[in-house]
Amino acid sequence: MLNIWRLQLLVQFEVLGTMQQVADVMRVSKSTVSQQLNLLEQETGVTLFERIGRQVRLTVAGRELCRKVRPVLGQLELIGNSLGESDDKVIGTVHVASFSSAMSAFVLPALRKLSGKYPQLESKASELEPNLSLPLLDSRQIDIAIVAYLGRGGSLQRFERAVTPIGSDRMQILVSRDNPLALRESVSVEDLADSVWAMEQADAYLPSYMTSLCKAAGFMPKIGGVFTSYSAMKKSG
Repeated sequence: MLNIWRLQLLVQFEVLGTMQQVADVMRVSKSTVSQQLNLLEQETGVTLFERIGRQVRLTVAGRELCRKVRPVLGQLELIGNSLGESDDKVIGTVHVASFSSAMSAFVLPALRKLSGKYPQLESKASELEPNLSLPLLDSRQIDIAIVAYLGRGGSLQRFERAVTPIGSDRMQILVSRDNPLALRESVSVEDLADSVWAMEQADAYLPSYMTSLCKAAGFMPKIGGVFTSYSAMKKSG
């Protein structure tokens, strides 16, 4: 019989991509992860990993085993969560990660309402960009990820994700009142070629997206300020 914990490590490796990241998430040493995955290879009698240069990646057989194991691990998690439950109580923990504006707009109000309705349900919230929250979702470190999807980087439908659209937003720019662009009802990316930009940090989802739009329009944005606070960004203009 295959060892469940080793299978969990294998699935984590598929999501996270390195032994060190798996070790960090599972709170064990890198050598422990490597040893346990070697033992899993021996248990299965199949080559699960291959080395490409200095990197280790899953073989076709390794990816196929992950595909088969994911639903089983999901069922085991559901069984564990259901133990001790009664028909009239909702207990356990729900951990939600969200980008900043959605967190304040509706995630925190929803969690407060949830806690009021189900006092035995513990809720946790983490403010994270999509590039950080989705790997945590796939590795089962969080339960829900609220992300802004801009149509880049492939489909959100992967692994065991259940994707539910919440809403949509238009892209808007903010300029000072005396800026000639302020009189227009709409502005193209090309119109912004000579503008000085205030943006979030580069690892946030919008700066990379806007930079790619500017490149496609034939220019690189002139960054005049980098901010983590939207209020500070507004005042900078």
